[in-house]
Amino acid sequence: MNSLDEISTQSGKLAELVKNLRQLFSSRNYEFHSFSLHKACHEILDIVEPTLQSKRITLTQRIDTDPMVHGDAIQIQQVLINVFNNAIDAIATDPEGLNGPREIVLSIGQNEQNAVLRIEDSGTGIEPSLLPSIFELYKTTKQGGLGVGLLA
Repeated sequence: MNSLDEISTQSGKLAELVKNLRQLFSSRNYEFHSFSLHKACHEILDIVEPTLQSKRITLTQRIDTDPMVHGDAIQIQQVLINVFNNAIDAIATDPEGLNGPREIVLSIGQNEQNAVLRIEDSGTGIEPSLLPSIFELYKTTKQGGLGVGLLA
């Protein structure tokens, strides 16, 4: 019964994510408001956690503070989903963990003026020749990729 409840919960979250993706690509009407950065990340982690578990990737969270940020929470979550998926894909290129631990580290904090969100992974990194184009729309190195991971 617990498994069915979890499936139902995850299905609802995924349906909301699909709705948000449709909104992302169909409209440029942003809804700016204050929101908890930690809560926005937590909602995304609920979605990616099963993938992390199935791929034997450890998630480490370093939450120093819970800054309130002003922006479009849906846009931030779309970026987070894409960055987490990129991190998972980067780690997946080393399935046996030969390059060290299979880990993603999420850090949230703030300095004097800004919220600070950092996502680090133990993957192989971005090929240096690709760095100049990583913010270009529709630029991807993945088969079937959309190329919007760092743009949303």
